[in-house]
Amino acid sequence: MMMLLYLTAPLADAWFIHPPEAIVDVARPLQFGLVAPLLIATLLCSIHTNLHAYSTAITAITLVAIGYCSMQMRLTGNDADFEIATDWINVTTLGAFFFTSMRVPVALGVGLCLLTMNIHTEIAIAGAGGLGLINMTYELESMAVIFALGLAGCYIIEVNSRLTWLEAYELEQRLDYDALTGALNRNRFRNLFRQRYQLAAREHQPICVALVDIDHFKAYNDRYGHNQGDACLIAIGRTLNLFAEANDALCARLGGEEFALVFFADDPQAAKDALEQLRAQVQALNLEHEAQPQTPGPVTVSIGGLYVLPDGNLNRFDAIRRADEALYQAKAQGRNCVVTRVINA
Repeated sequence: MMMLLYLTAPLADAWFIHPPEAIVDVARPLQFGLVAPLLIATLLCSIHTNLHAYSTAITAITLVAIGYCSMQMRLTGNDADFEIATDWINVTTLGAFFFTSMRVPVALGVGLCLLTMNIHTEIAIAGAGGLGLINMTYELESMAVIFALGLAGCYIIEVNSRLTWLEAYELEQRLDYDALTGALNRNRFRNLFRQRYQLAAREHQPICVALVDIDHFKAYNDRYGHNQGDACLIAIGRTLNLFAEANDALCARLGGEEFALVFFADDPQAAKDALEQLRAQVQALNLEHEAQPQTPGPVTVSIGGLYVLPDGNLNRFDAIRRADEALYQAKAQGRNCVVTRVINA
């Protein structure tokens, strides 16, 4: 819109205002040789993804160029005894704050630059006898008010944008992640697991699906209380999330004390070694668990895993079922151990 207004303004001047040749000789090269190309560059940066990184800088330069052009027209108009309104530079000042999506520090710098040019222009005109003291004071006050309003408005817009982003982020966290452990919730995991499993099938890449269960967690809750039980879940969830970050894995809390992990591995032994390392890391947390049916000791986990090369014969639901069977076997073997199965590898 600004480009359309700016490029049509010279035509309106020529048809209705008829400015002196002195102004035309100064204004047209600046308008069409400097500002118009910058406006086109600004438009390209805003619509072309690869140029987005340059958008803020080009926009700032364009606004300053429009202000400079307006200043030169006003100074030339004063020398030619032809009054040029200050609307363009005031509109540009407001545009710097409201219509360019620039952050407050950048908009403030551009606004100060435009304000300084405007003040310099009005003082120069007043010093040349072209503007009375009262009029000059009025013009400067108007500029200051426009600048202050623009700055305040830009700050309010940025604050509201940040609050909106935070609200959206918080909503996303609630929808996609378990509030207690920070792991993916069941619904989000179901979608991402489908995508990961399809990717493994398409790329012919083996994948490991593992289920992790905290040993004797009900007894832990009964012995220490639900608050301490939550603290236990948080600590183990943090360990699992760190494992997921290190192995580019999906980590989800399926419910209660059961978690799921999905990650790519080079071979079955590498997958089992990674899960065994995870089991040891949980045990190394040294979370006291005196309510275990066997010898009291730290909280431990049992892990059942399936290392599989998806080939269309085993869907993701079967993969989860096979991992669950491996988990059941790990519990039957006395818990605090890792059992993995291998298919198609």
